[in-house]
Amino acid sequence: TAVFGFLLGIVLSVIMSMQVTKPVRKLVAGAEEVAKGNLKTRVNVGTSDEIGYLGESFNKMTEDLEKSFAARLYKERVGKELELARKIQDEIIPKVVPELDGLDVAAGILPATEVGGDMYDFIPVAGGATVMYLGDVTGHGVPASMIGAVANSLFYSYSGVGNLKEIVVNANRILKKKTTATMFMTLAMLKWDPSKGLSYVNAGHDPVLHYSKASGQIVEGTKGGLAVGMVADISAQVQEVSLALESGDFVVVYSDGVPEAWKSEKEQYGMERFKESLKKFGPLGTAEEIKNAIFADLKSFCGDFEQKDDITVMVLRKS
Repeated sequence: TAVFGFLLGIVLSVIMSMQVTKPVRKLVAGAEEVAKGNLKTRVNVGTSDEIGYLGESFNKMTEDLEKSFAARLYKERVGKELELARKIQDEIIPKVVPELDGLDVAAGILPATEVGGDMYDFIPVAGGATVMYLGDVTGHGVPASMIGAVANSLFYSYSGVGNLKEIVVNANRILKKKTTATMFMTLAMLKWDPSKGLSYVNAGHDPVLHYSKASGQIVEGTKGGLAVGMVADISAQVQEVSLALESGDFVVVYSDGVPEAWKSEKEQYGMERFKESLKKFGPLGTAEEIKNAIFADLKSFCGDFEQKDDITVMVLRKS
């Protein structure tokens, strides 16, 4: 009987040891998998004691690690995409503005946290004239920048073979074939000819604003029809309009990031505030001073509130 009891004790000890070591081995194996980088590893120790609790804690830890790693990868990918989008945007936007006969020009952009689809450029054409535009592609990041780059190339291609309406209509036809239904560009395109003056086409963009030195008032230009890339043919929706400028008058072209700039979640800069500010800037002597005053006013209004869209401005002042 004593021998039997001794043997039974050994058997029970072995069984209990196996019951303990088997879950531990599972935990060790799981830890080794995590060390290899397999963050999807989960263990089932099959007990409800302290080791079972340890297994649950292990699974929670690996789940948190997996989420954290995925979030870091996503952040890194988004960061690289935004960097690429910013490079594309920087390549399109000219580093310096041209000096034009009879027209003082300034332009600039206050970039948002996320790279928007704002861009502008100046394209010299035959006869001493210059085509210039300010466009805003829907969305943010690389897709918006790529569409902007394609549009920019099209504007260059067509700028020497027709009037403003023809440039926009032809570029739209090609761009529509290359984009999805949700990707398009609002556009204000202008042409300065020292012998003929200033004209523009508005395609779905905010109206250009004309400050008259004589009256001290702001006149809104033609509101845009359809944006570039929305439908295959926008010839019926866009028209070229001439602007009669006197010395000291100026025109402001801007992206919707200006009137839609936020001071808080409940207060925007707005068009009326913008137009009233432009009246105050009328006496300023150069386009650069006017542009800087606009940006300073916006920064003062917005404070430290994070902006979700680029703020882009182009000022054209008649000498």
